[in-house]
Amino acid sequence: MAALDTLFRKLTKSVLASLGVDGIIFRETETYDPVTGDNVSASVNTTVRASPPSDYTYQYKEASLQLGTTAWVIVGALGLAIEPDPKTDRYLFDGFDFKVVRADPIYSGDEVAAYVLHLKE
Repeated sequence: MAALDTLFRKLTKSVLASLGVDGIIFRETETYDPVTGDNVSASVNTTVRASPPSDYTYQYKEASLQLGTTAWVIVGALGLAIEPDPKTDRYLFDGFDFKVVRADPIYSGDEVAAYVLHLKE
């Protein structure tokens, strides 16, 4: 662990604790049970403190002409129980349900200090 990791990971968590807002990273996974032949769903809710969502902008959804709301938030990595995954995660905030479309790590040295979650409603 680099010397900056200790400083910046704690600093990120402290700033988000005082200035951030509550959100939930919701992860739902499905696995196949060969004994029963059924797909088994499991979900995990991880409460986080994150930056308030960026100003909402209107952009085209994937290859369609429908307009969708996009935003991004910063989530501290220190103490985060899961690593954000665009394949399985949603971000819930103030009644909004966003799909995580990208999770970019911000490194403070050797360790991840925070993640930038790119969201689409």
